[in-house]
Parts: sequence; structure tokens; C-alpha cells
Amino acid sequence: MDMSLIQDASDGASVKQRHPKYYIELVLFEVEDTLFRVQRDGFIRANPKFFDQFSLWSGEESSPIKLEDITAQAFEHLLMVLYPIGKDTPTYAEWLGVLYLATRWNMFEIRKEAFEALAALNEDNPRPIAEIIQLAQQYRIKRWLRQSYITLVQQKGLQLDALLLYLDPKTIMRIFAARTHLLERQPAVFVTDGKCNNCDKEDDWHTCMHCCFKKEQPHVFCSNCRATKAYWYCERYCRNRITPIALDDYSIVEAEVDKIFYEEFLEMEGLTIEM
Repeated sequence: MDMSLIQDASDGASVKQRHPKYYIELVLFEVEDTLFRVQRDGFIRANPKFFDQFSLWSGEESSPIKLEDITAQAFEHLLMVLYPIGKDTPTYAEWLGVLYLATRWNMFEIRKEAFEALAALNEDNPRPIAEIIQLAQQYRIKRWLRQSYITLVQQKGLQLDALLLYLDPKTIMRIFAARTHLLERQPAVFVTDGKCNNCDKEDDWHTCMHCCFKKEQPHVFCSNCRATKAYWYCERYCRNRITPIALDDYSIVEAEVDKIFYEEFLEMEGLTIEM
């Protein structure tokens, strides 16, 4: 039956056509004993097949469409985005509710909007990176997940306790495995700029002897590397120092993360919406 046609109750033979733009259909939802009556087209724009999963509403308040396993509060936050009124702006927690429902109901544009809003709010008030990883895993946001892994692998003085609150043991193990592998393979970069590594003078190395190897002190040692060995050792160590770069080189860390988390990223292919 063509739903755009309405039969006149007073005349069975008369059929009236609904205006394609100015005929507003309403729909009634029940969530946690709370009734929500909204325009039907908002949900259709977000997902044209949204109502395929429900039986048609009869139009009576005695038989609304019941939405199970969600909260009335989360549904209200979704409606704030589908039907914006005034200048109400969802908070970080409210956008999380929107992201959850948009992901559950395949509302791809709303999901993208929620992600962008959360990313902007996170820039203003950064959340723990481990928390961001947890959210990215839950909502299958690959770009967000990958960048967070790279940040954690590069983080100086990374503490295990900070990760245990949010991440599973397998993810934590992989993060530290990436760090360990990079530390083991870091190349030796010899610095031969002719400068004293302690006072940064550009004079001949031996003219810096007074600052790097103070003989007048009771305990003779290099003021840079603190060694008490012969002067030739400090000359070699301080002038030709080894600089670790693996953890500081974004492209190297990026390649290592892609290798360590290859299986996880592969499982997300086709199931995640690239933002």
C-alpha cells in the first residue's frame, strides 16, 4: 500500500495524497517508562532503515515502540542531536551516549559528528590516553586507536599503573613489547660536532678540560658523564655520545605499532568508520 495516500473516512472512494514536504509524521517511543514523541523523519535521515527493525506504530499511546537495553537519558542526548532546540550543547559524557546509540543503530553521520565533538572536547580537556584507547576499541575508531598507541609507545616514563585502570593485559603487553623492541634496536648516532658536550664551546676539545675534567677537585671525575676513568674515556664518551632516536622518530614508532597491532587493526577493517 502506498503510505503517501490517505483514504477519506467519510467517502471510501476518495483518496487524499500526503504532501511530500509539509506532512509531518510523528512516532512514539518508550524508554525506561518515559514516552518520547518526535518527528519520524529525523530517524529516517540518520538511518533510512531504522524502522525496519520495529513493527509499525499504531499511533496509539497504549502501544509505543519500546526500546530495550538503553537508558532514557542516553536516548534524550541522541534526540538533542537529531532535533536540536535552542543552543543546547551536549557535554563530553552526553556525546558518549550519542556515540553509543549512533554506533548501535548505524547512524553513520551522527556517529561521525559525535566523534568530532569528542575529539574537540578532548583537545580542550585531555582525557587519559588509556581511556581514549578503551573508547576507540569499544566504538571501533581505528584512527583514534592507532594514534593513541603511537603516543603511548613514545611516552617518556610510561607507568604500568596508569594503563591497568583502562586496558586489558593483552593490549598492555603489546604496548611494552613495542617499546622494548624499539629500545633494543635503537641505532647509535655519533655526534662529532667538535663541541664540548658540557659547556657547548666550539673550541678545541682540550680547551674544555677545565669544565669537563676538574683536576682540582678532591675526587677527579668528568662533570658531564661523572666517570672517574682516564681522561681519554671521557673524551670519547662525551664527544661521541650515543643518542637513542628510535622512540623519538615518529615514522619508526608508527611502523612498529602497525606491526605489533596488525591483527587488531585487521579485525577492524570493514567494521569501523574512518573519521
